[in-house]
Amino acid sequence: MDPVEERQTRRQTTPAQKFAMEMQHFVSASLRIGAMAAVLAFVLIFSLLTIDIPARIFDRIFSIVPGIKPSLWLTWGSVVLALIPLAGILFARRRGGDEASRAIIFAWMLLAVFVLFELSVLAPVIEAGDFPATRYIVALVTSAMTGQLVAVSLYDVARGGGHWWRAPLYAALIGFIITGLIYFPVAYWKSGVPWMQWAVADFMVKAIIAALFVPVYGMIRQIMRPLGGYGG
Repeated sequence: MDPVEERQTRRQTTPAQKFAMEMQHFVSASLRIGAMAAVLAFVLIFSLLTIDIPARIFDRIFSIVPGIKPSLWLTWGSVVLALIPLAGILFARRRGGDEASRAIIFAWMLLAVFVLFELSVLAPVIEAGDFPATRYIVALVTSAMTGQLVAVSLYDVARGGGHWWRAPLYAALIGFIITGLIYFPVAYWKSGVPWMQWAVADFMVKAIIAALFVPVYGMIRQIMRPLGGYGG
């Protein structure tokens, strides 16, 4: 469109039309974020329901290291939780890091609503010993949310430059590092367990997950192309 015609079109747009267009964009973005948040919330809820089931699949890999047995601290819930930043990266590729971050935050809010609802239903039969330690809950939620948001934000900044696999791989790895740096000290400080060794082994497990994610990302990237001028 000619610049003069574009300026004329802009001048012809009434405040009501402008408001309607902005509302349309807002509703559209809200629906996208809500749909993505619903998917992530389902994963979070599944993670919560499997948080106390040991993941023994990695025990053989680390059997050569004395005292390291991932099933001592690694559960299927935490493995499933590691999928959230990877899903966030895919969403960020399509719609940008801002929308992906909002979807992650909204998903955790939905999880909170689910937990409150469950507690209200189970309140008559719940005993004090049924709850995990407060430090564990704080460590889990804080570390997971922070790692997920860091992964999405880092991917959004790093993509579009260099080899295609660098942004998703580095974002996932650094997100997992941040998660571990927060979780293990908060959850196990002065507990008497070898949490530093667990933290290193946990990152190695998450690095395997990140490496497996790269070829998946490579296949999906041709289908899920960025919109709105986003790189990657």
